Amino acid sequence: VWKNNVPITLCEGAKKAGALLTAGYAAISLPGVNGGYRNPKNEEGGSGKGFGSGFSSKGVKPFLIPDLEFFCTPGREFYICFDRDSKPETVLRVRKAIYKTARLLVEGGCQVKIIDLPYGGEKGVDDFIAARGKDAFYTLYNAAQPLSKWQVNLYTLLTHPPDVALNQRFIG
Repeated sequence: VWKNNVPITLCEGAKKAGALLTAGYAAISLPGVNGGYRNPKNEEGGSGKGFGSGFSSKGVKPFLIPDLEFFCTPGREFYICFDRDSKPETVLRVRKAIYKTARLLVEGGCQVKIIDLPYGGEKGVDDFIAARGKDAFYTLYNAAQPLSKWQVNLYTLLTHPPDVALNQRFIG
């Protein structure tokens, strides 16, 4: 994988990585959405967890964990496929973690694409592959959005899911 610059998919948890490996994709399991990087302590003893631009406002910058940094070779493609969550505060936290990890990978010379699992009964990629099959995941994999496009698309999302689907010309 390292020598041939094979694309790698990042996911949360060993079962998800196992499902991806079984389906034929190189995968690295992270122990959670924030598991790919570390936030060093700043001078005042804080954690350096500022999120405005994805990095701390004190100039203390997060860094990739060494095991992940090893795979940051020029031009390598990384796909990030974290779980689908429904709680708004969890969704926001996951998006911030995706952005931080992706930015650090881009700084390492990699290309990053984001795989968004569709809404449905499946929360993780392992459940998605088990329920819908490898071909359905292949379609998602090929439709993965580059980081820049993924960021722009976040601004077009509805903040709340609709309560009623209306399929008629006039409301009445």
